[in-house]
Amino acid sequence: MPGIAPDGLFELIICICKLREVAQNTKAQSDKLESLLRERQIEVEACKKEIEMDKAEKDHLEKRMSELLERCRNIDVEDYNRMKDDLRQMEVNKVFCAYLVLFMALQAWI
Repeated sequence: MPGIAPDGLFELIICICKLREVAQNTKAQSDKLESLLRERQIEVEACKKEIEMDKAEKDHLEKRMSELLERCRNIDVEDYNRMKDDLRQMEVNKVFCAYLVLFMALQAWI
């Protein structure tokens, strides 16, 4: 090349080679970072879906809790206690009737 000394040409070639190496390293780093970014984006999307599912489950549980609270509010405590006492009395009556039947069977056998 006219006007460029052989030393200068050699230095220019070395400089171009170094620039090419830097460009290749930069491209490799850029590719690696893009790959990491894609992985993180996939993870973020998975987390978003999990958050949506958790939110839906939370909403469902809150609705269920409200329904249960409403049912509890509608329970008359006096009526509940009365029914509980009636049930106990029915159980006592069943036992008494069973003993009575057994007693009558024994008397008939004797």
